[in-house]
Amino acid sequence: PVAGPQLAATRWVPRFPSSPAASSSPSRASAEESTAAGWAASAAPGGSRAAAAAAAPSSSWASVAALGAACLGASAACRPHQAAVVRLRRRTCAGRGGGVVRCAEAASETAIEEVPPYEEPTPFPADPLFKLPEFEMAIKLMPKSDDEELDDDRRQELFYALEYILDVHNSDRQWIKWPDRMQMSRKSPMFLSCFKFLRGLRILCLEDDDELRELAMEVTFCFSCGGYFLSRVPPAMLVECGFVETLVQLGEETYDRYTFQVLVEIMTKGSREYVTKVIRAGAIEVALSLLDSQEALPLQQLAALDLLVTLCKRAPIKVAEAGCYDAVKIVRNPALIPRRNSIMNMLRPLVKPKGDDGPVLMTNLGIGGVKR
Repeated sequence: PVAGPQLAATRWVPRFPSSPAASSSPSRASAEESTAAGWAASAAPGGSRAAAAAAAPSSSWASVAALGAACLGASAACRPHQAAVVRLRRRTCAGRGGGVVRCAEAASETAIEEVPPYEEPTPFPADPLFKLPEFEMAIKLMPKSDDEELDDDRRQELFYALEYILDVHNSDRQWIKWPDRMQMSRKSPMFLSCFKFLRGLRILCLEDDDELRELAMEVTFCFSCGGYFLSRVPPAMLVECGFVETLVQLGEETYDRYTFQVLVEIMTKGSREYVTKVIRAGAIEVALSLLDSQEALPLQQLAALDLLVTLCKRAPIKVAEAGCYDAVKIVRNPALIPRRNSIMNMLRPLVKPKGDDGPVLMTNLGIGGVKR
């Protein structure tokens, strides 16, 4: 219920009916008027209880009578508003129910349209794996196995593609990212394509066509030793793709200096296990046979001596067992003598435990291993 003083101050001012008692008793009428004025002052804006208390009479009976009259007037003033709210609610509920019925009737009368079949969205073109279309073309043209033969057109296209890739490798720093291990080729289509390219490149190193074979060997050398280091092939990837055995075989057949330089790069940048793999493949014997050959060029002999120096630093006992100390004595080229002397100095404590004059050299290494 709405408070009487609030309603009197905003909407309704109580009017006391005239009665014989009120007309006959001037003191009672003045008390009622003062009570009504006090309630109006307390309910007016800025009014307070103090003002109402000041305006209220001292007679308690007059205050109670004025309060009862104000409450009756407030309830009478609220009745029209309550009736209007009830009528509004009835109309709203009737409108809701009628609207639902009319919507249901319209839906039953309207024919259901056929839903068109679902169509897949137009796919966007796939992003290329590599920035170079020539690299993808070379992957498609690469041989899949050692027994696969290539026709002339395919060899020519491969030759042009490898030449373009070689130029890009020497100029672009971020044209490709090689996988570190063969196991990574299972995680990405790009790494799988890189593995296919290296597999085909290894097969091309043994190709019968001299021009294509030399180009493939040059590409292998540049991918492992040349260009920017971020775009080089990791040594572990070369070893796992089988390049060690292929390079040793190619070095024995052609004496190509690139083969020895790639082997040096594998042993220098790779782990210690790769040194054992290179020795077991027969790299020491191939290097010594190249030094003994009369057809070998000075640059080829220099590459073979670099390989022997690297092996002497990492596995001197195996090099000494192969007879490298006496084999390098045949080198007479003045430009190659410093490399020859380095090899002999590293192997002399193993081959000659005692010096020429008799003193024992300070070393605990021997041909069979560490001395006990």
